[in-house]
Amino acid sequence: MSIWKNERLEDKIIEILKDVNFKPNQNHHFGKPFLTPYQLAFELKKRYPETVENLNSCKDIGGEGSGNYNSLPQYLAGQISQHYQSMKARGVEGAFLSGNDLKELIFDRDIKSSVRDVSLFRYNRDFDESQ
Repeated sequence: MSIWKNERLEDKIIEILKDVNFKPNQNHHFGKPFLTPYQLAFELKKRYPETVENLNSCKDIGGEGSGNYNSLPQYLAGQISQHYQSMKARGVEGAFLSGNDLKELIFDRDIKSSVRDVSLFRYNRDFDESQ
C-alpha cells in the first residue's frame, strides 16, 4: 500500500481544505479560499507532524534556493493531481495562479515558491457529500 493511502493523506488534505475560511466573511459569494501546496504543507506539518515524518524524502518544505527537489509541497501537488478524480468526487477543486507578471510569491518563514504557475486547491462548500 502507498504512503498516500497508509497515511490517509487524501482525508487529511480534504479536512484541511474544509477548515479554511475567508476571515472577513466565511460565506463570501466566491466560496472558500484556495490554498497553495505550500500552505497545505505548512498546515499538514502543523496538524500531522507524524504523517509528514513518515514521508521520508519529501518532508521538507523546500522553496526556491533550498536545493531540495523533493519537497513536501511538490509531493502534495503531484499526489493531488494524480488522485484528482477521486478528490474532485469528494468536493476538491483545483486551479492555477498564472505566473504572468508575477515576480515572486513569498510565504511565512521567508519561503519563496520555486514555481511561477502555482497550483491551487480548495473545498467546494456547495458540494453535497451525500451524492
